[in-house]
Amino acid sequence: MIEKRLVCVGKVAKVHGVKGEVKLFAYSGEAAGLCRYQELYLAAVRTGVAVVREKDAAPKTQSPGWFRIIRCRPQGKYSLVVFEGVESRDTAQSLVGLEAHVDEKALAPLAEDEFYWHQLQGMTVVTDQGKEIGTVASLFSTGAHDVLVIRDKGREFYIPAIREFITGIDPVARKVTIVPVPGLLEMNS
Repeated sequence: MIEKRLVCVGKVAKVHGVKGEVKLFAYSGEAAGLCRYQELYLAAVRTGVAVVREKDAAPKTQSPGWFRIIRCRPQGKYSLVVFEGVESRDTAQSLVGLEAHVDEKALAPLAEDEFYWHQLQGMTVVTDQGKEIGTVASLFSTGAHDVLVIRDKGREFYIPAIREFITGIDPVARKVTIVPVPGLLEMNS
């Protein structure tokens, strides 16, 4: 049995119409990006990066499981999706609120200096002076840019994910180097 590492890419937001179509919200902010996938793993919780078996198929009214995409088209900030075996509004309604995951290998390749959010989570964060300040706990988008949430011993820092603040990312050492804004590190002490 083949195992797949999953990455959460979106969420089933609501039902669309009466024939089983759903609106999927893309966490990347690019609705059309969801249409490049052939199947999604739907689960009640965001798994982060998880390992599942290829044959973890779900009854079409429950989760978790793999759902093959029959049709997908972007509409505004959503993708309208029809899944194989989901042919009624009631069945589609049972999927609302589920997190959508893809096989990590299905993600689009990135440029050398680009990273997916899940690749940064758990990395150690140090200042340009070598002081360790915590680990990347999560990320979120403000619309203007992404923000790293750094946690350490009950403290939390928010670092804009832009070149002025992040001077280096070493995927091998699992380390992010930042230039902190004056006063940032003292704020939550």
